[in-house]
Amino acid sequence: MSEKVDTITSKAEPAAPSKHSSKEGSIQDGVDIVLPEGVDIALGWFEEMRTIPPGELEAESKAVRRRCDLILMPVICFTYAMQFLDNSVLGYAYAYQLLPDTHMTPGDYNWLASIYYFGYLFWAYPSTLLLQKLPVATYTTSLIFTWGFLTLMCCVANSFAGFAVLRFLLGCLEVGITPTMMIITSSFYKREETPIRNSFWQSSFGSGVVMLSIVSYGLGNSHSSVSNWKLVFLFVGAVTTVWAAVFWWLVPNTPTEARWLTRRQKLVVIHRISTNKIGIQDKKLKPHQIKEALTDPKLWLLTAFQITNGISNSSVSSFASPLIEGFGFSDLDTVLLQMPTGAFVAVIEPILGYIATKIPNTIIYISIAANIPNVAGLFGIRFIDRTPGNKWALLGCTWLQFIFGVTNLFSWTLTASNFAGHTKRSFVNAVIFAAFGVGNLIGPHIFFPREAPVYKSAITGLLVCFGLSVSLHLLH
Repeated sequence: MSEKVDTITSKAEPAAPSKHSSKEGSIQDGVDIVLPEGVDIALGWFEEMRTIPPGELEAESKAVRRRCDLILMPVICFTYAMQFLDNSVLGYAYAYQLLPDTHMTPGDYNWLASIYYFGYLFWAYPSTLLLQKLPVATYTTSLIFTWGFLTLMCCVANSFAGFAVLRFLLGCLEVGITPTMMIITSSFYKREETPIRNSFWQSSFGSGVVMLSIVSYGLGNSHSSVSNWKLVFLFVGAVTTVWAAVFWWLVPNTPTEARWLTRRQKLVVIHRISTNKIGIQDKKLKPHQIKEALTDPKLWLLTAFQITNGISNSSVSSFASPLIEGFGFSDLDTVLLQMPTGAFVAVIEPILGYIATKIPNTIIYISIAANIPNVAGLFGIRFIDRTPGNKWALLGCTWLQFIFGVTNLFSWTLTASNFAGHTKRSFVNAVIFAAFGVGNLIGPHIFFPREAPVYKSAITGLLVCFGLSVSLHLLH
């Protein structure tokens, strides 16, 4: 090992001080490492772990992993689902006459869909610096609470300017969620265990779509004096704000702070992730790791891919409602008929993640295969005649678009697994999420209001994006 090895720090349960008074310590027999300032506590955890026979640690590994699966993964899944819903709730509000009530135009809606990603881009790098300096779970809790409050504030916005400010701030906050979820996951699981778990929490937005579709349909039938679109914002914002407290209680900053693990189980977790050799946590910024990342071709391939994927993402999430409504469905039907898209994602993405876990070196091929339904669906939307008899076929083609999310998931998995060092991984995450933000910013503006509800140019542009996505995967 070298001094680039990242370490765990813990304030919750100090371990026994290291017997080394200098910065040098031994983690493996016969191997010396030079540790940065302030890691004697972490070294103490490693030293204590080394007093336990490896066979015993391995024997307890599966039980500890199951405990993490039962407690940690549901929390991560629900958090990611709420982050997606707080962003996509705008599309449901569109179906409930948001534009007429607020005197906005379809062009204003395009900007509301994209201005979120101006905030995303603006705060991507500061978020990375904060994530480097602040405890990951504490930082994430503050993000969840604040974005929930801002979603509630959408109920009192009555103009484009008010919504634009709120959407910008939401983008600033939510840019940090996916990187934190990836860091937390990689802090509890072995490298080979992360693809399927990343696929589970990535696909959880599908379950969120199902939930929001049902709730929004119910709210649309409430006959309340409050506008239906305001009720949707109220529900999502209130749930998110309350969830912040649950997240704070259950998710630790490091494995050594987990309330739901015994000290012995914490040592087992440290043993498990020590085999990753990609580091755990080190709050010191290391410029040499940033330089290494900038010279790595994989970074630029992932960046180009994320731009094309971002265009597809914002197009699908923001314009599902306008497309479905344009096929000839009512407002209430438009909301309810988005439910199957979530079900597709919730079922298909974990299956593909499981395959990627069980069959090594298949991520690229699975990602390419996942683009086939998207392309088929786009061809259908582009060339099937817009007649009342064809609206269900057109709807089915729209449902196919949501499967593309697995390609985005796998690109994040490649980042977490193939870049060593906490600073490098954080920097690479910031770059590819910024690229994702650029693509998302572009996406809504290929839907020209004058082409509504057919959007021929947008559908053609999405076909090009998926073609580029396949090409970039082949080059990886």
